[in-house]
Amino acid sequence: MAKQTRTSARTQIIRAPAPQVITIREPTRQRRRRAGGGGGSKQKRRGRRSKGGGNSNALSQNNLIGAGIGGFGFGLIIKNFPQLPTIPLVGKAGTVAILALIAKGKIPYAKEIGIAAASIAGYQLGTEGHVLGDVAPQVHGIAAQV
Repeated sequence: MAKQTRTSARTQIIRAPAPQVITIREPTRQRRRRAGGGGGSKQKRRGRRSKGGGNSNALSQNNLIGAGIGGFGFGLIIKNFPQLPTIPLVGKAGTVAILALIAKGKIPYAKEIGIAAASIAGYQLGTEGHVLGDVAPQVHGIAAQV
């Protein structure tokens, strides 16, 4: 008997890649709106409008209370720290204002204390001609020459 060898033949289907379709579209054009209401016709405004309260520096009850708290804090600082070193030309009130500016994010009500201290320093400078604690050394007679 003769030996028969079987070989298995596989059928492979090879597909060509799909053709690429190129579509050309024109860009869509959006209509431009005219700025302003020229032309005599009034256009409807769609933006939100402020109803007030947008100015945080306006004289309001909250700002007055903050100024009062700041003045109270300034008074406590001056009373409890009588030997507070002063910066020349700005005095104690100006020194407290500068310290409050530095500590603005770390100490509560530091902003209000700084505003009150600066206001008090300006008041004293305007009325008395000097700021609290700003004492210039008085020289009597002939000063020693160095």
